[in-house]
Amino acid sequence: MKKKTRSPRKRVKKARPTPPPKLPEVVEYEDSDELVVFAFRLLRRERDMIHATAGSAKASKFARAVLMAAVAGDEKTFRRVVKETRKNIE
Repeated sequence: MKKKTRSPRKRVKKARPTPPPKLPEVVEYEDSDELVVFAFRLLRRERDMIHATAGSAKASKFARAVLMAAVAGDEKTFRRVVKETRKNIE
């Protein structure tokens, strides 16, 4: 009687989950730093789209994050912010 032999199995390495992207550091304001208002005009429907996407309480934070990422040329952060807000739509 012949023994059944198994063909050796190749071990498949499981892919490690990708770590979440690092969030930008929190900016600490000094007493000499003053917050100012930066305003621009939008159509009502554009404003409503921003509020619907980011959530009404987070619209300013979303707009600031997108603008600062664009100004800094930080495409990775820009894409992350957009991806996070898409979750609110779905």
